[in-house]
Amino acid sequence: MLYIIQYLLISTCVVDVIVAVVVVVVVVIDWLAGAGVLYMKNMMMHFWEESDEAKPSDPPAFIIHENDKQIIRDNLVEAVIAASSPIRSVFCLRR
Repeated sequence: MLYIIQYLLISTCVVDVIVAVVVVVVVVIDWLAGAGVLYMKNMMMHFWEESDEAKPSDPPAFIIHENDKQIIRDNLVEAVIAASSPIRSVFCLRR
């Protein structure tokens, strides 16, 4: 990506600049999508069920609400199928 930015700085052709900007945007969007998927997977792993390790004196733990769980269940398989290969692989990672 650094090479693209360096090329962008020295390029005089408008078409080259536009192509380079589009490539940078696609790379950034793909990176953000991967980060979002990883965040969602971690949230599901940590907050799907109530922990057995909670003490009675602890404040109530955050748990994903049952309505939200149902939305995830209804859409997860379709989202994994539609995802690109690198993003799909994030869903397959195990703890």
